[in-house]
Amino acid sequence: MEKWSVERKTLAGFTGTAVVLLLVIVGVAVTMQTFIASTRGVSRAMELSRAANLLYLWLAMIAVALLATLAWLSRRINADLRERRNVEARLHETNDFLESLLENIPTMIFAKDADDLKFVRLNRAGENLLGTSREALLGKSDVELFSAEQAAFFITKDREVLALGDILDIPEEEIDTAQGRRILHTRKVPVRDAQGRPRLLLGISMDITEEKATQRRVLALNEELRRHAELLESSNRELESFCYSVSHDLRAPLRAINGFARLLEQESGARLEGDGPRYLQTICNASARMGRLIDDLLEFSRIGRQVLERESTNMRTVVNNVVNDVVSAREKVAPVFDIGELPSIRCDRRLLHLVWLNLLDNAVKYSAEALSPYISIRGDTREHEVVYRIRDNGVGFDMRYYDKLFGVFQRLHADALYPGTGVGLAISQRIIARHGGRIWAESAPGQGALFCFSLPFAA
Repeated sequence: MEKWSVERKTLAGFTGTAVVLLLVIVGVAVTMQTFIASTRGVSRAMELSRAANLLYLWLAMIAVALLATLAWLSRRINADLRERRNVEARLHETNDFLESLLENIPTMIFAKDADDLKFVRLNRAGENLLGTSREALLGKSDVELFSAEQAAFFITKDREVLALGDILDIPEEEIDTAQGRRILHTRKVPVRDAQGRPRLLLGISMDITEEKATQRRVLALNEELRRHAELLESSNRELESFCYSVSHDLRAPLRAINGFARLLEQESGARLEGDGPRYLQTICNASARMGRLIDDLLEFSRIGRQVLERESTNMRTVVNNVVNDVVSAREKVAPVFDIGELPSIRCDRRLLHLVWLNLLDNAVKYSAEALSPYISIRGDTREHEVVYRIRDNGVGFDMRYYDKLFGVFQRLHADALYPGTGVGLAISQRIIARHGGRIWAESAPGQGALFCFSLPFAA
């Protein structure tokens, strides 16, 4: 049988009292009528009848007041009961929602009794993680469920959070489950009652086993990359040292070849017959070209070891100086230079001068045969870098051979038509790379070329 509420008990008591009062009124009325009927004398009977009528009126008024009060109280109690039922329905709805939310959260959530640290709640994610049903876990402590070492660790942390009275973060803790050992990231917090005493211990645990495995793999890969980088750096240093030594050691025999060839030309050139003079000139030209190659190789090696001296650089001034140098060194008609905005940036001024010299010298050289040689120079500021562009209307190149463009001693055009050593672009790429920037090009045969490079603001 459903227990009566306080309101129902109050209503029942008031109703009982009203019924008793009505019975008393009826009893009094019956008694008065009997008494009047047994009274002798007309005047005495009339007086008693009037007194009885007055008493009946007062008793009727009391009865009506009681009934009205009873009706009002009944309506009020019924309204309160309806409101309570509505509140209880909303509470049930909220509890059902929270229950569904708790069950469907993909993170293990558990609760323990603050006194004996036995499990009193576990959600579905906790069942899936541990590989056991909540029925097999509820009412048990860590000692009954896990190894002695793990149970001691869990209990120590539980006591610590209850003593601390605040959230305790446990970045890593190992736990043995039906699927094997897992690594959890757990946060625990005490839940207090109205008096402030710890009632429950609430825990939220995320399975980070895969994340930790990924971190270990990343660390192993980083370590391997570091070793490879060290080996590569060591190999590059050895290669640069070797190139420098070889290039330097070749200078002496090359000077001897060139010197004796010139001496032979001066002293015996007139007596040489047939192809002798041509052979002699070929030796001199080849030795001179070899000297330029050695100089460029030494420059390429030196740039890899040189310390960058960054400073705020007015790029417009650098380009103007380079244009004057390039134009003054050419015998043919100078191209038209269209120099636009060139933002300033922090860089090694001397090395960037060499980059502009290589790029503009190529632009002038490869556009020399155009009817109206034209070179456009522009720059623009972007979010993290400045990009500079050099466009010419020269012979261009085939993008199929783009991979060779910035290689050492790699050339895409015949040396007889366009003399060079094939090191200038490699040097430029190395300088830009040392500044943390990029260099690239776009072209098509007979349609000119566009060379671009970027320098980051961080440089």
